[in-house]
Amino acid sequence: MRNVVLAFLPFLLCFFTFPPSNALAYDSISEQEKNKIVQEALRIIEKRYTSLLPQNNEEEENVDIQIKNTKSQLRLENIIKRDQDYINKLGASYKKIEILNVDDIQINQVNETIKLSLKVEVAKYYQYKNKKQTEEHPWLETRTHEFIFTSSENKRSKLYALVDYKFEDEMDYTSEQASNSNLPPIEEMNRQQVIEATNDVSIMSTQHLYNRSGARSYAYNWYNKNNPDFRVFSNNCTNFISQAINRGGGVNMDWWGDLRWWYQGNQNTTSWSVAHDYVYYARRNNDAGGLGAYYISNVKDLKIGSLVGYDFNNDGYFDHLSIVVNYDSNGEPLTAQHTPSDYNRPWKSVNSSTKHYFIQTNDYWYSN
Repeated sequence: MRNVVLAFLPFLLCFFTFPPSNALAYDSISEQEKNKIVQEALRIIEKRYTSLLPQNNEEEENVDIQIKNTKSQLRLENIIKRDQDYINKLGASYKKIEILNVDDIQINQVNETIKLSLKVEVAKYYQYKNKKQTEEHPWLETRTHEFIFTSSENKRSKLYALVDYKFEDEMDYTSEQASNSNLPPIEEMNRQQVIEATNDVSIMSTQHLYNRSGARSYAYNWYNKNNPDFRVFSNNCTNFISQAINRGGGVNMDWWGDLRWWYQGNQNTTSWSVAHDYVYYARRNNDAGGLGAYYISNVKDLKIGSLVGYDFNNDGYFDHLSIVVNYDSNGEPLTAQHTPSDYNRPWKSVNSSTKHYFIQTNDYWYSN
């Protein structure tokens, strides 16, 4: 892992030598010092991910990162332990973790305090314990990492002490835009009879194929960035799913009827951006525009472009959605999502108390 990260640094140094005008924000920090600070941050990120590898996480000292902020230290240790639990419960282990890209670098200094923010994309290669080969599709994740350093000088050079280190994590996204309070919880929704599609050709005159591969391509292209045509929500998962179905899958928005699904300007229906509302809409959608969906019991039957729904709090309401983009060697779906940004994430890599629901999208949608 160390060789991978250090091999990436020469490119980063070139980036700093000729930075785009909006790539950096800094106050009287020399190019040499900026390079040192970013190298130190990348070494810390490397340690964070290296701790997930088997030869490291079995050691007594799991986290070789010391943060002065004790709350951040405890948070880091808990997240690393949880991530180890995720892969262990899958019956797998990480074989290699590579840094693929470093972007959105922001540095500023006030007196001796230096703040650094950067977005890092990594590929996590893993192997199931009953398999002889590493999985074909690595788990891609992109996270924003934020550091606070203090600087001091000795006779030879400046020294940097790590004061705080935080990074984006799913524990930061436990709430969503307010759902429609009139909608029933999941189990009651399951018991409700789904309205059969109408045969009135005056309402639905043309049948269109849902472009599943297009939805997957959109998910890959935008999994770790935001399409400027849409606003970004604090919990952006369902907004991302709606975009993939609409822009990638070629499904028209639904402007009419009792159930609607649309985005325009800075306005949208809650079914566009809220997980529970979207599932309620999709299960009952039977008119022109939009895409219907239904529950299935076997996760391996989910098609590309179908969804996995998550109830993190076990309160009967969907908290999160991800979209199926690939399959592992066991035929289990791999998903893409926003908040946080992942691609080829194993569908069940969440806390064991989470309830899952498998939502098969229809093959066709209709226009009038």
